[in-house]
Amino acid sequence: MAGAADGASVIGVDQDEYFTTFAGGAEPYSEHLVTSAIKRVDLGVFLTLASMSAGEVEGGNFLLDAANGGVTYAPFHQADVPAEVATRLEQLRVDLASGKLDVKLAE
Repeated sequence: MAGAADGASVIGVDQDEYFTTFAGGAEPYSEHLVTSAIKRVDLGVFLTLASMSAGEVEGGNFLLDAANGGVTYAPFHQADVPAEVATRLEQLRVDLASGKLDVKLAE
């Protein structure tokens, strides 16, 4: 991530880039990775197959969201994230998962 090499705080996407891009902290600039937005495709596949095997669905689209753990964020690892920011971010995740935080999806 070029931004991290320039000293900027960065956020990864799709998987925990601390382990992929930054090799578990072994690569330079890993301390600039704040977190990663994670899409749990593995969980989506598992939940879909489990539903199909239980006869609950026949296939098709499966929505991954905060409520079913399909989207989340990675730990902060080496990033120096203030406790109040970490607490606020987690509260937003909980509110999103519970429906308290209403977010409109683009159509």
